[in-house]
Amino acid sequence: MSVPVYAIGGITPENLQDVQKAGASGVAIMSGVWSSENPRVASQTYEQYGKDRATHDASNV
Repeated sequence: MSVPVYAIGGITPENLQDVQKAGASGVAIMSGVWSSENPRVASQTYEQYGKDRATHDASNV
């Protein structure tokens, strides 16, 4: 049985790729947005990373 693992806590744009490489199925981001100087820009950064990852994953099928 395979269980998806989601990372939560301390996720930042700077370590997001490392979290993915470590095998996380996904992430839960809170302080990375709310503690940012500009929460809107921070959330857009995470959103773009997710879109880029989805495009990359789809091209590897």
